[in-house]
Amino acid sequence: LLNLPSQAAVETVVFGQAGLSDALLSPQIVVDFSTVSPDFCRSIGWRVQAATGCEWIDAPVSGGPSAAGEGNLTIMAGGSDWAIARIRSLIQDVGRQFTHVGQTGMGSVAKMIAQLVVGTNYAVLAEAVRLAEAAGMDAALLPECVKYGHADGVLMQQLYPRIAAHDFAPQAYARQLLKDLDMVQELARSSGTATPMSGQAAQLFRLLITAGHGDIDGTGIYRLYEGAPSHLTAIGESARAQ
Repeated sequence: LLNLPSQAAVETVVFGQAGLSDALLSPQIVVDFSTVSPDFCRSIGWRVQAATGCEWIDAPVSGGPSAAGEGNLTIMAGGSDWAIARIRSLIQDVGRQFTHVGQTGMGSVAKMIAQLVVGTNYAVLAEAVRLAEAAGMDAALLPECVKYGHADGVLMQQLYPRIAAHDFAPQAYARQLLKDLDMVQELARSSGTATPMSGQAAQLFRLLITAGHGDIDGTGIYRLYEGAPSHLTAIGESARAQ
């Protein structure tokens, strides 16, 4: 079982000096919970199978540190039917929701799409907090206001209050979220489609990190909205002019 912060880390652990590939024996299975690109998953899965005869399952997770600690992760997996059947009971011990999406790489496709939704919502919720504050509302009341309505959801109830409280203590680093959004853009390009909303979110996170805030939580994207940020005002004025 692997869960590493980057593709480079996965590569090193598997194929570096005294790496995992040196110890693998068929019919062992490697399950990688890391958030990496679909193309990387397919490539390293093929290389592991060619070198060792072992199968690779990409099984990225969602839910954050609290869900991990409680065994309530959401897991989306790519791999052969045979390999998935062998590890299903193990995976169900660490996750509340498990979906076999398809062959190797498809778990990571699902994760990229999930991160598109999550990453854009970080920006949307930060914008909502700032607008509520600027309009004179107690921003902390919004989750109660919209509960059970169309604007409600896990992110509204769990993430928004942290933004409203200006709580930027890292549960996940902003730079990691940018890494994921950049992989979303890579997937969109290779798939021949456009994802302008996640592209805009990536641009905002890049501004945040360029300003030296890569090691705060993704909730810290709110910092871009503090004061009267001209770069964001220009974007808003352009949208109103359409």
